[in-house]
Amino acid sequence: MEATRDVVIDLLPVYFSGEASADTQRLVEAHFAQDAEFGRTARAIAGRVGNTVAEPGSLDALKEKTSFTRTRDMLRHRNQFLGFAIAYTLMPLSFFGEDGHVRWFMLRDNPKMAMMFLVAGLGCWLAYAILGRRVRQTGL
Repeated sequence: MEATRDVVIDLLPVYFSGEASADTQRLVEAHFAQDAEFGRTARAIAGRVGNTVAEPGSLDALKEKTSFTRTRDMLRHRNQFLGFAIAYTLMPLSFFGEDGHVRWFMLRDNPKMAMMFLVAGLGCWLAYAILGRRVRQTGL
């Protein structure tokens, strides 16, 4: 059976990775013998590219576990920053009721501390946004 160039192009990744059967190897080599220019070009490209692209399922168990652990920790830290960001942002707005009036005890009594809480809240919101972006980059 004679294979067309398109069929041989489809078989090249398997052929150059060394996973091709003996029949596939003979077929590709026969096509290289018929079309020497195509064979030289294919070998040159395969030599430059090499194995730079990893197969999706080729990660070993240790790398998968490490990746899972890092992603889980990143999600946990992101959620912690969200909690602190909400708490620090709302802390300066703390109030209590006295004699039918609302008293803003942090804004009124200690505005410097209220500003510190707002700055800390802003920092936590920023950290939350950065971690959220990193999590989105992982594809979750």
